[in-house]
Amino acid sequence: NPMLLVQATLLALPFAALGVCVFFLLGEVLSGNRLYMWETSNPLYHQFDARTAVLISRGVAIAFGLLGLALLFAAVCLQESVRHSIGCAGAACEVIFSMPSLLLQPLVEALWKSCVGAFV
Repeated sequence: NPMLLVQATLLALPFAALGVCVFFLLGEVLSGNRLYMWETSNPLYHQFDARTAVLISRGVAIAFGLLGLALLFAAVCLQESVRHSIGCAGAACEVIFSMPSLLLQPLVEALWKSCVGAFV
């Protein structure tokens, strides 16, 4: 079902961004051995000193959190447009597959260009 695939993709992107946000915010609540393990898995701690890495982690978390919320808001608000676009794409696919010459035309054109290109 194309609608399900498109909606899953539209929701996967914001949730991935929010997941990145959560990862970079984990350093604020972890302590002890878990904090040490998080710091070793956070690449910022390998490139910067601890204080700078904390500040950059917060900035990255805020940026990805805002991006995730914006993408989620867009995905929710654009549902009607997505439904309409999928309907148009479905109709176009039906037309193309109902006319076999439309499926063969790109193949014939590619073969023609290959033959002409071989002799030029």
